[in-house]
Amino acid sequence: MNEEPIKCCTKCGKVKPITEFSKKETAKDGYRNRCKACIREEYKIYHATHREEEREFRRRYKTTCPEKVKEAKRRYRETHREQLIEANRRYKVINQMEIKKRNKKYQHAHPEKARERQRKYYAAHPEKAKEFNRNHRAKKYVAIGKGITWEEWENICEKYDNQCLACGKAGELTIDHIVPLSRGGVHDGSNIQPLCASCNAKKGKKTMDYRHNFELQKASKFHLTSAPTSV
Repeated sequence: MNEEPIKCCTKCGKVKPITEFSKKETAKDGYRNRCKACIREEYKIYHATHREEEREFRRRYKTTCPEKVKEAKRRYRETHREQLIEANRRYKVINQMEIKKRNKKYQHAHPEKARERQRKYYAAHPEKAKEFNRNHRAKKYVAIGKGITWEEWENICEKYDNQCLACGKAGELTIDHIVPLSRGGVHDGSNIQPLCASCNAKKGKKTMDYRHNFELQKASKFHLTSAPTSV
């Protein structure tokens, strides 16, 4: 049985499997003298101590090689499409209040462009146009509360079996504020319940807490399954 080749790192002095070294065509044995861990650590230190130089280099590169930058971004989007979609979805869920504020700021600064962009969007998404019209007269408000992280949101969904608390259907869930923010509700986990987009839209600005019904149903099921059976 052949043993895995080993090599001694000239940086840390440790003997490691050859797979812990990057390949190098010009090297006698075909591998770098320093192990991957040491090289990573060197890069980490370099990046931490040369941030301004790297930032300036990237700025110049973007200016002098715009086509290469564009092509690199295109390739990255193609090879990381699912990860980007998921990251974008998470960001929108957790930062919905910040996104609204940013959109309002853009609308004030570029009213014509904002109206045209909005017109095209609602033409392509009529159901969103109906939702917008329902909420158009809502009060302006400033959300209070500590906010919610993606992990906290996932824990809330898991607590309620990843289903809409209003209709009981599983699938894509949205954050609903039990006491609407426009009525003084806080933006944190104590005032949040998972609803599907349809039930969230139907609830609108009403204060409705579906969590109690879920707990009652869960307790009822537990009682039925744990009750002794007659012989």
